[in-house]
Amino acid sequence: MKTRDLFQRVGIESILFTLAIFFVMSGMFCMPQKAFAEEAKSYHNDSYSRSIIISASPDKVWEILGNPVGLPEWVPGIKKTVCVSEIKKGVGTVREITLEDGLLIEEHFVAWNDREYVSYIMVRGFPLRGYFATMAMQPLDEGAVMFTWSAYYTTQEMTDVEFKKFSSGMRTFFEGSLKNLKSILER
Repeated sequence: MKTRDLFQRVGIESILFTLAIFFVMSGMFCMPQKAFAEEAKSYHNDSYSRSIIISASPDKVWEILGNPVGLPEWVPGIKKTVCVSEIKKGVGTVREITLEDGLLIEEHFVAWNDREYVSYIMVRGFPLRGYFATMAMQPLDEGAVMFTWSAYYTTQEMTDVEFKKFSSGMRTFFEGSLKNLKSILER
């Protein structure tokens, strides 16, 4: 039997349908194999740095910046912060931060220069392999300070979609915290 006769006898639609089912079932369909597999996970890195001008005295800004347990006063979503080390201010200070959802974060201060900056690392909490951040202040004139919050982090394995969602959440967190800090200090 010739192919043309087969098409006429069975119907082209029936043959195309049968071929399509065959290709799908045999994995030979034109869709990439990754579409059927789980998205690959990998490590991701990101950094963030944002500066704001705060119309407040350097003393007033340092009062907040230099207080390791004062985060609930200006960082949304933080329920409480406690110092768990013998050192209460300066390099070696360790704080535990409890978020409103119950997540516990531990941070260690690794650099501290009074009235200039504090730097810390996060060792527990978020799905990260590493996190380093600095909050710094620079007096501009008698009544204003430039406040800068910079962070670098590297995640545990996650998909690109998970990373984009996590990173977006981190940026929203930073932006909201800085906006709140400015509002509080400029009252």
